[in-house]
Amino acid sequence: MPILLLVIALAAVIYIAKESRSFARRRAFQAKSGPRLVETLTDPREAAAILLVQQAAYEGHVTVEQKRVILSLMTDAFGVRGDEAEGLFSFGRMAVGQMGDAANSLRRLLRPIRESLTLSEMKQLVDMMHRVAEVGSPPNEHQTALLSATRRALSLSEPA
Repeated sequence: MPILLLVIALAAVIYIAKESRSFARRRAFQAKSGPRLVETLTDPREAAAILLVQQAAYEGHVTVEQKRVILSLMTDAFGVRGDEAEGLFSFGRMAVGQMGDAANSLRRLLRPIRESLTLSEMKQLVDMMHRVAEVGSPPNEHQTALLSATRRALSLSEPA
């Protein structure tokens, strides 16, 4: 009986910890989610999450496979745990929902990326966007246009 109570208590502590992190992420988003969301971005990971979700959203809706790929890419590239990647993904979805088409605010959206990332990291981001665009089918015209616009804005050359 004491072991069962210990397991239940441990599960409750884990649940509360996860919920508090989610709450903190939601509060941070709400603080930024005024009409000037793009101007308040300072974290390049958040900006990248918006771009990755936008690539998937150009297909009409984000599929389970696209979400899996985005979470995997963010976990690997950003060095975050699964719950942090999930939080960034959720932030990206909320931001894209609020902004409409992220391509309309691309230059301002890329500001924290240009200020914080190395050339190699910027190339890695564009590669990540391309990988998301290829999930399930070849990239469509909107995905290709966002990739090209991002390359131009970051002063990266087009692939051969």
